[in-house]
Amino acid sequence: MTRSEYLTKIATLLQDISVEERKEAMKFYNDYFDEAGDDNANQAIKDLGSPEEVASKIRESLASGDFVKPEPPTYTAPPVAFNPVETATPAKKNSFPAWAIALIVVGVVLLMLVPFIFGIASFSRAARVVMGSSHSVVDYNGPSQSGNYKASDVESINIEIDAGNFDIVVDNGSDSVWMGYNNVTIGDIDEKFDGDTFRFKYKVAGNISGFGKSGQGPSFTLYVPSGFSCEDITIAMGAGDVDFSGDLKCTDKMDISIGAGNLEIDGWNINDLNLKCGCGNFEFKGTLTGDMDADLGAGNMSLYLTGSESEHNYEVEKAVGNFTINGHSFMGIAGDHEIDNDSDSTIEVKCAMGNVEIYTDK
Repeated sequence: MTRSEYLTKIATLLQDISVEERKEAMKFYNDYFDEAGDDNANQAIKDLGSPEEVASKIRESLASGDFVKPEPPTYTAPPVAFNPVETATPAKKNSFPAWAIALIVVGVVLLMLVPFIFGIASFSRAARVVMGSSHSVVDYNGPSQSGNYKASDVESINIEIDAGNFDIVVDNGSDSVWMGYNNVTIGDIDEKFDGDTFRFKYKVAGNISGFGKSGQGPSFTLYVPSGFSCEDITIAMGAGDVDFSGDLKCTDKMDISIGAGNLEIDGWNINDLNLKCGCGNFEFKGTLTGDMDADLGAGNMSLYLTGSESEHNYEVEKAVGNFTINGHSFMGIAGDHEIDNDSDSTIEVKCAMGNVEIYTDK
């Protein structure tokens, strides 16, 4: 049994625990094999025991929190206690060169001096104009918001954010669409209602990181009324996490592009979904009536779809990782997997490195 087959079997046996607990546990044992090394994978499997035994230990650890991580064949430090909430990974044996540490220290000092070098003053809710820019640069330390737009007039949403976290949430009792943002220290905000499209753009000014005075990154929340429905949604994120929740609907197409970050969509009804993510995890819970085209560089994808498995066709292309649909795993280092159910809806996934899990509720 290979490492991949071994871990996949464990994951299959853990379908009765929550997704987050399963991901945490699988990462824990994935790290164990990394510490042991590829040459010791067979010995590691022998030391750990059967997948059934490991799955049983994981359940016990989630209940008690005192499971001790077995010692890898080439790892001589004391065993590390498994914590279901937060696991620890032993430090690498290779020492870090002193000259590299010195360079990092110098770099950190220079970054701390950047605000003084550029003469950046801190004025809460102040707006200034950057030379050579046609937009105002905002310096908001506290919460602020865009204008309010009547939800029935909004048919499309277009969001561009260089860096920061972005959420779409339901604002009960409201009939408007508006953007709230916080901790946006140095950046360029351009917001307008163009015909039937709400547009919001945040661009980090110059080479500044865009992080606020508290040390936290910018956060943006788009508020929509309960039952909100629009035709198109386009999201372009440089770096940051994205979280969409609520009983909401996109009737035509949702396009999402993320350089690095995690994406969660919960409760939505979407026709077509196009996703491109350089590095990060994607989780979708809801209804897909049309096609999905997902391209992930490195990360895991989990789909929890309403309806039956036969309502979609599946085309999965992966380099490293496993493809699982309703508990049935297609294992292997690389390969293409296609399931044709003669459906009008096709889920197409390209994943360079990571696991793809699809579940249906019927």
